[in-house]
Amino acid sequence: MAKRGRRLKVNVAWQPEINFQWQPGPLLLVLRFSLNKMVVIYLTSLSIILSLGSYGANSLEPRFVGSTVASINDYPYQLSIYFGKNYICGASIIASKWAITSAYCLENKISGMVNLRAGSNETQSGGRVYKISGFIIHPKYNRSSSEYDVALLNLTTPFVYGKTVRPIPVIQAYKNVAVGSPAVITGWGWVSTSSPAFSYILRKLVLPILDPSLCQYHYGNKFNSNIMLCTKYEKYKKGVCASSGFPLAVNGTLVGIYSTGNGCTVAPTIYTKLSAQPIRSWITSVTRI
Repeated sequence: MAKRGRRLKVNVAWQPEINFQWQPGPLLLVLRFSLNKMVVIYLTSLSIILSLGSYGANSLEPRFVGSTVASINDYPYQLSIYFGKNYICGASIIASKWAITSAYCLENKISGMVNLRAGSNETQSGGRVYKISGFIIHPKYNRSSSEYDVALLNLTTPFVYGKTVRPIPVIQAYKNVAVGSPAVITGWGWVSTSSPAFSYILRKLVLPILDPSLCQYHYGNKFNSNIMLCTKYEKYKKGVCASSGFPLAVNGTLVGIYSTGNGCTVAPTIYTKLSAQPIRSWITSVTRI
């Protein structure tokens, strides 16, 4: 026993080895170190929130004001995106191993934690979940301006086509969508600006394509008509907001992807314009479609 006042020298061999086991749910951190003998400590914490990216309003509070219930049978291209176990965005099937969404949805995300659910009316069950091998964000994507807000996801295995799982054709480059054309946007979200209930059942909303000059009136230089579309229902309180990645279709063709907006029913909703040459040619160069 050491006497009081004397210093006892202890030699500690410190050889840290950290194993980081990544999985959805509680964080499992394994620390291995040597203190005369091997000791393994497992720290499991339910209170740790690990942030791997930004979950802004676009991914947390999608709203379909004035929408009605839809069926996946009528919109078999509709997908839901998951990051880990959390639903974050919408997407669309455009080929057997390709899906399209907004760049915002995948910014700062790890591809190994991104999955797609196809063939279901619901975000939480049904259909089939597919893994992706990776995703590609448009090289000109600018989050602050929402320009080139588009991304492509590549699956590890092809979609199994059926009544509820089908691709939607993508509009060709330079092809214009007539002002006033009824456009259908589908997805999931709250059904009003004040509703506390989230609809996990697929919804749809029909909105007219707006004249670009009216969009520029609301947004000024922030609206780039060369690469953006917009919609707004003038007569009734209908609209969408915070619905990143959801498809906008006209006559069964994918013409846009929800990008941004200012409120659900006040200002027009902005979409990435898929017929824009620098966007459509990029899609072709990546997917060959």
